[in-house]
Formats: sequence, C-alpha cells, structure tokens
Amino acid sequence: MQGLLNAIISEDAANSILKLSCFIQYASRLKNEILLAQQSSHLPDIVPQFLPVSIIEFLASSCIISEQEVEECWKVVKEIVWSACSILDDKAVSAAFKNHGADKGFTCNLWPPSQLCTNPDCKHTDNGRKLQIATQREGILYTLNEGPIPIHSCFLTCKDCKTDYHLDFYMKNERRFYYDNPPDIFQIADHQFIKRHLIDMWRTSTNVAWVSFANCAAVYLNTHNTTTNDKIPESWKFKGKLDGKNVAHAFILLALLEDHQRRNTILQVPHGGLQSERYKVAMHERNDRIRLYGQPELCHRCQKCVREYVNDGHTGLTVHAVVMDGVTLGRPTCGVLHCTNPLANKHHRFCPTHVHFNEKCAIIGCSDKISAPDKQTCNNPIHQQVEGVHVERGQAAFQLKEKLKRAKVAHPKNGEALDLPVAHIIEQGDDLDETYEIVGDRVIPSEADPITQTALARASLNPTIGTSATNLITQTSLAAPALPAAKKKIRAQFGRLRTHNEQILVAPCGMIIARETFYYAESITAVVEMIKRTYRGGFMPNHIIFDNNCSVAKHVKDDSDFNNVGLAVDVFHFTNKHAVSDTFCQSNCNPALFPELLGENRRNWWFNTSIAEQTNVWLGGFHSI
Repeated sequence: MQGLLNAIISEDAANSILKLSCFIQYASRLKNEILLAQQSSHLPDIVPQFLPVSIIEFLASSCIISEQEVEECWKVVKEIVWSACSILDDKAVSAAFKNHGADKGFTCNLWPPSQLCTNPDCKHTDNGRKLQIATQREGILYTLNEGPIPIHSCFLTCKDCKTDYHLDFYMKNERRFYYDNPPDIFQIADHQFIKRHLIDMWRTSTNVAWVSFANCAAVYLNTHNTTTNDKIPESWKFKGKLDGKNVAHAFILLALLEDHQRRNTILQVPHGGLQSERYKVAMHERNDRIRLYGQPELCHRCQKCVREYVNDGHTGLTVHAVVMDGVTLGRPTCGVLHCTNPLANKHHRFCPTHVHFNEKCAIIGCSDKISAPDKQTCNNPIHQQVEGVHVERGQAAFQLKEKLKRAKVAHPKNGEALDLPVAHIIEQGDDLDETYEIVGDRVIPSEADPITQTALARASLNPTIGTSATNLITQTSLAAPALPAAKKKIRAQFGRLRTHNEQILVAPCGMIIARETFYYAESITAVVEMIKRTYRGGFMPNHIIFDNNCSVAKHVKDDSDFNNVGLAVDVFHFTNKHAVSDTFCQSNCNPALFPELLGENRRNWWFNTSIAEQTNVWLGGFHSI
C-alpha cells in the first residue's frame, strides 16, 4: 500500500491512475470474452495468463495506452480484474452504501449540478466562495430497473442572494427556474423523483397501448413488488407509493421542459402551492401558442405528403395534400352553451365561472332555483316528476345493468380494484341529456326501451302509487295497452355535457398537423375557421380532403384564401355516401377531377386519403382514459 501511495504522489500520477482504473473497469467487463478465447480445459476460476489479440487492441485504444502496456498491465492486475466483477458490480456498490452509509446520510444522494451560485447579480462566486449551506431531505427515486429506492435530496442555498439550487431547478423569490440542460432525474413532488427513462417508457405505453396514467403506476408497482421491497429501510419516512397523479406530473413536466428547450427559453413556475396547480399556467401558455402559431409539424413534408409529377409536358410540379376528419371522444365540458372554460374537476357539471348554475333547475329552459340542495329541479311539480323518473330509471336493476354494460370499455383507465358505489361507476360512463313526454299525469322517457317505457307509463307519479324499481320491473308487461299521444315534451340535463368531437388535420403519411376541439358540432364554419387558422402563415396545401367538402366548397367559394386549393371528398365517402344527383358535389369535389391525385397510369390513388380515419382509430383508443 505504501508503494502505491508513493506512486500516487509521483509526477504524472493522476493520469496514470486514471488509465489504470479504466483498464481494470473495462477488462473486468470482458471476462466472458477473455474466457471464450482460452482452451476448453481452462477452468473459469483460473486467471488467464494472456489476453486475446482483439481484447488487447480494444484496451489499448480505449485506455489510450500501447498494446505492450496492455500486456504489462495485465501481468500486474489480472488477479484484481478477475475478482473485480464482484467488487465493481452496481448491486455490490448499492449494497455497500445501504449497509454502511445509511446512518451517515451516504445513500444515493441527489445534488444540484453546480456548487457555485450562478446568479449574475450575486458576488458570492466572484468572491471565490462556493455554496456552503446544504439542506438534506429523505425521498424516493423511481427507477426503471431497480424500482423505488431511498435517496437523500440535497439543495444548496446562497447566503448572499438567498437562491436555492435544487437538482433540476433553482428557486428565487418563490419562483422555480428550471435549468436549460436538466439532468436525467426530475423532481415531481417534494420527496419524489423519477428517472427520465421511466417517464419515456410511460409515454410510449400511453401513446402506443392507450395505458392510462393510473395503470402506468399500477404496472410499475406490481412489476417491482413494492410491498416486499427490501431496498427501502423500515425507518425511512417515505415508501415506494405511486399513483396516476404522479405519472401525470412527470408527463407534464417533461413535455414542458422539452418545449422550452426547443425554443431556448427557461420554464418558470410557482414554487409554492399545490403540485396539481403548479404547471397549469405554463400548459395554457403552450397550448395557446400552439393554437395561434401552429406546431412544428405544420411544415412537415415527405415523399408521402408531397408528390412530384408531370402535367402536359411540364416537369417539376409538386402537389401537397392533407386530410381532415373528426373523432368523438366526448370529454366532459361546462354545461353552459358555448362555454369552453375547463372544469375544475371532471365530475363537475359546470366550470368555476358558471358553478352557480348548479342551483338552477336541470330542466332545459327553466331558470328557477332548485327546491333543495340534494335536488336538481325546482318547485314545479312536473319538473320534480321528471327528476323522480330520472332517479327511478337510475335505480332500476335493469337500467343499472345496461349502464354498467356501457361503462365497460376495452381499456379501463384504472386496473386497480377500488371500492366504489355503483352510482359513481355509472356517473363515469353515462351523462344524460334526456327527453321526457308528459301524458296526462304520467312522465315517460322518450328514448326508453319498450319495456321501460311501458312500465313507467303504468306507474303514475301520484304519491299514492308505488314507483319503486322493484314495482317497475314486476309490473312490466309487453302486452300493455297503447299510450295516448304525448301532449308535451320536456328536455333535461341531469348529467354533464361532453364535447362533440376532436377535429384533426393529418398528412397522408400519418403526421398529425393540427387538432382542435369542437365543443358542440362539426359545423362547416368551425371547419373553415380551423383550416384558415392553421395555415394563416401561407402554408396552405394544394388539396384538403374531407368527407363533407361539398359543403365546405359552397361556404368558401368566394374566399380568396382557398384559391387554387382542391376540396375533394375522400374516395370512400364520395363513392358510398354522396348522391350521384348532387351535381355540385359531382362537379367540384369528385377526386377523379384532380389528375394529380391519381396514381401511375391513373390507377388507384397517390395519396392515402383514408389516413384520417386510420388515425381516428388510434385516437379512439383514448376514449377510455
């Protein structure tokens, strides 16, 4: 040992020790390759005396030494190399820190990227001083391979400017400023950290397999069996718990950081407050910017999106096409018409601005206040009867069974077993805009099935007559007499409103160019407005293919923005959905009118005009989450 110490203090020792350390590290990783080149009689526990030529060449180039020096090093350290696997193994290192370093705070420690104050207005660093005030807190790091592991998060404080430097951000005046080159570990809560590889896996699972955030967390916890995790000491304050909200926060943070990194800007968010509120302003700013200026994919061009063709001897001509379509996902939205404010909670009927409408009668057209806090209708007896029928329908066994059947989806958003009331499950999957018919003293759901309608028609809402779910079922008869004609119809909205559809513009290669939420209808005005807003920068394609382009063409026939823009109907809808007698459609929107859309020898079609329908299949997978 003394000889080694003497060598260390000698001239050029640092460089030599570095090379020697690399040699031991690299050679220990090649133990199997070294053994393979030995004779079959050479046993694995015997250290080889010589190295294969390929190993010598690799170690010489990687350690920046000569091949002769490789052979000399091997003679000296071969015993160390042969036993180094157990010494240098990652698990062995982790075990050493766990067994001998936990009581000293030497577990996996997460530190800021620099120990110097980077505030340009602070003189602390200029005075030749590093950050000396350190605060250490226990936490959990979620890793892809090892599962949740205990860590200490450490942040440094500048005593001059009072800036706190954390792992992935610094805090000044109660504002977080994320580093422009963030590390591969992100803080998603006060004591929870996640490695980027794990977030990337969750993003892939969500995009490819429609896995909800809750199920991402459930898969992770079950994979690493956190209930029997021996990596976290019993005395540790925090356990390896994880839920969908944590996954969502990680997803949002990484998306925002990537967005700011592409634009060479710094993400700033409040330091205090709830984690669920911290990134909302930044998210709205990003979404508004994308909606106003478009996303980078707006300029996407490839051989499947742009065609070079020859027309009447003219060469070098190009044509660029996109396809438009809509898909219904039905996100909950505010119950006030034309309101696009987000709901504070997905179970709410109205946004925070219109929350007072909860006190308004649920009968459409009635503005009276509800009769009691636990009711949804006013004092009008007919309105109360409508609510009574609504409640009876919801409680009837056959109705519950039907609703539960509709609530079952191919990809449940949460695979964990939860003790939830049946009404809550129904509320997740069934939001009702109901129509009722008033027949004498009876209220009949217009859209009920024949059995339900007959049963409800027989059950007068007179208080003296029972209307329980059991009575409705047992009294039901298919042979009931015909009902008299309805005198009045009433519409009610007891559940939440949902958005009409998501409208997309897709390149023929599958790249989504733009997406817009249509809240109430796929109206032609909204379609045209979306197209003009998306291509306001002068990138209007030569062709926009849409299943209702005959209506769009009529709407924009005098609009100069659509000059030289072909508005063909996609082949499937034109062939199967549009009437031959529609002369305007046949003479303006027939895809055969545009030879540049036809393939070679005028067979098939050059562009994939059904790409939007195919993309909608993928988007439809998100309906359950």
